Order: sequence, then structure tokens, then C-alpha cells
Amino acid sequence: MQKEFENSGAVVQNVAKRIIPNIQLNEKLMNSLKGLDDYVIDAAYSIINDNLLTHDGTLSAHERAELISLGIEKAKYLSEH
Repeated sequence: MQKEFENSGAVVQNVAKRIIPNIQLNEKLMNSLKGLDDYVIDAAYSIINDNLLTHDGTLSAHERAELISLGIEKAKYLSEH
């Protein structure tokens, strides 16, 4: 299963651990990731960075919604596997 997960493109090594602007949400995320393997933590932050908190101003509302939807699907996959 791990190999399938890694081949899915969801794992990115050495991902920046972005701080979520909401302090309570950021703390909950950090607590939920404690004790997990680095590849799971990197995958979680990759989803956050790539799909959920992208604010570069170049995306339309539709494109932004698509990225969020993709991020939610990736997060579901990560939580199940």
C-alpha cells in the first residue's frame, strides 16, 4: 500500500511546513500529525501547500474550487491509507 501511495504523486519529500493562519487549526493539525512517519507528514503539508492554501492571485474562482476539491480527495486518501 505504501508503494502505491508513493506512486500516486501524493508524497513530496522535504515539504515546507506552512503555518496555517488560524492558530487553533494549526495546533490541531500539528497534534494530529505527531508520531506519524515523515512521508505522511510531508504528504499532509504537500496537500495543504499545493491545494488548500494557494493564494497567488492568478486563479479564477472555478480553478481555486477545483484545487480545493482535489486537495480534499487527496486528504481523504491519505487518511484512509
